[in-house]
Amino acid sequence: MDEDIWQDRLRAILEAPDRAAAVRAEVAAVEGHLRRLEEIATGADETPAALEVTDVVLGADACAGGWVGVLLEPGAPRPRVLLASSLDALVEMVRESVEPAVVALTTEHPEVRPLRMHHPRLRVTTTQAAPFAAVEELEAAGLARPSVLAGRGYDEGDVLAACAAAVDALRGSSRGSSQRPVAEGSPVLAR
Repeated sequence: MDEDIWQDRLRAILEAPDRAAAVRAEVAAVEGHLRRLEEIATGADETPAALEVTDVVLGADACAGGWVGVLLEPGAPRPRVLLASSLDALVEMVRESVEPAVVALTTEHPEVRPLRMHHPRLRVTTTQAAPFAAVEELEAAGLARPSVLAGRGYDEGDVLAACAAAVDALRGSSRGSSQRPVAEGSPVLAR
């Protein structure tokens, strides 16, 4: 890395309003670069297989603006990012155009119970999946980069957490906890 670029990055970290967050973001970026270098060195740098979305999945994360959602739809080139003031409003916004097969959330939240009562047939899952630390991790998991990563009321971390919830639901991962898990053999994901 060019010394001037490195000095600019350090200066940006020192001048950031939240230095701790800026340091964490820089560490995550460096770790991502180190993983990529190791992949190249070991010959494991193949392009990941894209996730084939065969059903509509909404991943959601609470954020400063309410709830940010990442909508995965069959045939869509990339995830769609949505923002609503409440979880129920987010689901209603999605249902105006498509019916989600599953809504995947990053942790159990007080708004989940009313959502389940209001939409009893909607499959709602919760996950403990770690959010993607960087866009590169998202792409390495086989998911296209969302066209928007931050906006008024949400930031990149919120979008990456919602993406992780959606991918976890697609994979039907056993690593997350779920009150209503994605059923084994569910048609949600074909790889």
